[in-house]
Parts: sequence; C-alpha cells; structure tokens
Amino acid sequence: SFDMFWDGHHVARSGLPAPTAEGEVPGAYVVRVEIPDSLRGPGEHVVAFRASAFHVNSSATETFLQIFPMPRLELRAYEGEMAVLGALATGMMFTAGLTAFIMWLMAARRATLLLFSALCLLCVLIIAHTSARYLVPFPYSWSYRLWTTQIGVVSLAVVCLQALGLAHFELPRRRWLLVGLIGIDAVVILIAGGADANFPTMNWLWRTSFASVIGVSLWALFRNRTDAWFLLAGAIVTSVLHETSPAFFMRSRFLPVFLPLLTGIIAAIAVRIKVERSEAQQAKLAAARLEIELLKRNLQPHFLLNTLTVLSETIEDKPAAAVKFIDDVATVFRMLTHLAGAKRIPLREELALCLAHLRVMSLRTGMDWRLSAEAVDPSALVPPAVFLTLIENGFSHQKASPGDTTFILASERTPDGVRFRFFSPGSIKPAASRIEGGTGIRYVQARLEESWPSAWRLSQSGLSDGWETVIELNDRKRARVGA
Repeated sequence: SFDMFWDGHHVARSGLPAPTAEGEVPGAYVVRVEIPDSLRGPGEHVVAFRASAFHVNSSATETFLQIFPMPRLELRAYEGEMAVLGALATGMMFTAGLTAFIMWLMAARRATLLLFSALCLLCVLIIAHTSARYLVPFPYSWSYRLWTTQIGVVSLAVVCLQALGLAHFELPRRRWLLVGLIGIDAVVILIAGGADANFPTMNWLWRTSFASVIGVSLWALFRNRTDAWFLLAGAIVTSVLHETSPAFFMRSRFLPVFLPLLTGIIAAIAVRIKVERSEAQQAKLAAARLEIELLKRNLQPHFLLNTLTVLSETIEDKPAAAVKFIDDVATVFRMLTHLAGAKRIPLREELALCLAHLRVMSLRTGMDWRLSAEAVDPSALVPPAVFLTLIENGFSHQKASPGDTTFILASERTPDGVRFRFFSPGSIKPAASRIEGGTGIRYVQARLEESWPSAWRLSQSGLSDGWETVIELNDRKRARVGA
C-alpha cells in the first residue's frame, strides 16, 4: 500500500498505507501511474513513497516494490506485445493439448499422449496465471497465495514432463524412478525457498525437469532409440534458452523458450508411432506368410495321403465312423479357411477347431486324443489357430503314451490381462528342438505381435511328463498403444 509523490506532488494512491496492519488497506498488486504533462519535463525529478506492507501473508522477512519507468507509448507497446505473445502461447499450448487428448481418446490410448496433453494444459494455466496480474486487478495481499498456487501448477507440469520421458522410453521400474524424481522436486522447492522465493523456485524446478529429460534421452540413445535424438535436442535447446531468459514462464517469453522442447516431444512421439506401425505391419505380413505355411502343412501330400488311407480303411470297417471322420476333416479345413484371415477370434471357436482336429488325429493314430479346457473363458479373444499350432507342435516334437493323450489349456486373470497355460503331453523326441521352434512357434509369435504389439510374452519349458507353453497377454499395455 502506498502514496506516491512526484516532486512533492501527490500523484497516486494504492490502498491506504498505515503504521499498523489494522489501519492499512491493501493496495493493488500492479498499479499504472501516469505523470501529468505539467509535472514532466527535462531535468532531475524526485519520486517519494509512503508505504506499508503488513498483509504480505508470507514468512519472508522483507518485501519489495518494483518500479518500471518508461514513456507512455512505449508502455502501451510493451503491454500489447505481452498480450499478443501471451495469447499466442496460450492458444498454441491449448490446441496442442486438446489435439493430444483427442488422439488419446479416439486413436491410441498411449500414456505419452495423455501426459503430453496434461503438460500442455498445465502450461496454459501457468501462462494464464502469470497474465492475470496484468488483466485482473487484485490486492497485493493475494500475491503470496497466488505464487504458492503457481509453484504448485509448475510442480505438476514438471512431474508431467518427467513422467512423459520415463513412459515414452519405457524405462524399467519407471514408477519408482518417478517417485524419486518427485522427491528431488520437493527438495528443490524447500532449498530454493518455496513461495518466499517464487522465481528462483520455479526456475530450479524447470532446470530439474530439463535435466531429467536429457538424462532419460541419453539412456534411450544408448539403447538405439532413434526417437531420443528429437527429445534430447529439444530439451538441450530449451534448457540453454531458459538460462539466457530467466523467468521464461512469463507470458512473453514462454513460447520461444518452450517451443524447441515441445517440438522435440511431438517429433519423438510421432517417430515412435511410425516405428510401431511399421513393426505391426511387418508382424501382419509375417503372420500372413506363416498362415500359408500352416495351411500348406495341413494340405501337404503326406497329411492327405495318410488321411485318405485311414478313411479308406474306416469305410470298409466302420462306415458310420467314416462319415464322421469326413465331417471332422471338412470342419478343420473349413474353419482354417474361415479363421485364417481374422485378427482375433473368441476362444470358443479356437477350441472347436482344436477338438475337430483332435478327432481326426484320434482316428489317424488310433489313440484317444482329448483337450481339457474347463477353466477358461470361452468369450476371451485370441489370435486364430494359436492353440491348434501348439497341438500340432506336440504331435511333431513329442511322443505320448496311450494312457497320456490329454492336452490341457488353463487361463487366469492377471492385473494387466490374462495368462494362458498350455500343456502338451508326451516325452520330447530326441531330434526335436522345442525351444527354438520352427514354422509353428514363429506363427504363434507373429500372430501375438499382430494382435498385441509389444504387449505379450511367450515362454516354454519342459516338464517330466510333457511340455508347457505360457502366453501372457497385457490388455492394459495393448490399450495404451491403441491396438
């Protein structure tokens, strides 16, 4: 609160200064004072203030009064520039944040898109908060609370930026790393002085976030992530510009300082999406090629000749069984043809295909082949012919005894999706190489990558009485990448 005097003439009052807090009326945070033409002129002038500041609401032991003298036209030009640059930065950040949110909502549920959207919208709040003091008159007694609020918003933006870097490059144990970075941010706030030293505190918070992004990008570069170059370059340029332009979060400085980092983030996300789409396309092509190989395996002369031989013998001895055999063979080929082009099918259709194939193999081999799949959800979606391929691998690489001819499929829910366990009975043939696998296991892997890109895991192990294959499908991760 102050009275202002120019060469002894009272020219302005803001609030009501007084010797006690009870008597003082808080003045405005920003005051524009125009000196009358009659009092201005060349030569020396004396400016005097009678001021009080009992309502700072801060634990600081001192306060400040900043004075910016400038010609009237220059002041208006400065304020116009501040308003235009602030509006431009606000509009750009809001548009970028809204675009990222719509992409996350309708195209790809990627954590990076959601974090980028939150970062942009928080930056809008930072710019708007900085602009408010020039657009909306408020008493200086609000300033400490407003600075505290702005430090809180800056802290959230910094955490979003740090989380974005960790999520984009998929660092191991990134949740714990984020907790550690948040702890560092808290220490920075305490050491810098919090709202009592608002500008230094916010500057050090931004420095911490830029350093973490640079560190994460360097980690990604060592792991041959080409998209890391964009984020690294953007973070370095923004960090350098920040040091040459303190308090860049001021509305006129925000856009030129933050734009390189913003561009780097967008470029890194775009490159990653391009790479994932290319990988998905390659997986789809691989799956298509392996579909042909799988069909060829079931249409090869050896399979057909053996099937026809069994059929001719069955017609002579058991005509009714022969008719059922023909129906089962037709069912297998019909379902393979129908399901081969699908990306995902209900588990019940996959089980029907497997059971029809096992009935054919039972008559061909003279053994009673069965499939136990009681503890599964028949509506669960799986890639087509995956478990049929695992059954075929069992016939190719294992030798079962007459009393041990039951394949077992079980499933269980996990926090992120579902886990399937498939057991194939019989001892491993000496020449078999189940771990590396051939066409069959490559078909399974290609189908999983096509339907759950980078969101699946397959493991195999030999047991005393057979072979177990475990397939884990991460629905949460698949949803993030928008598969």
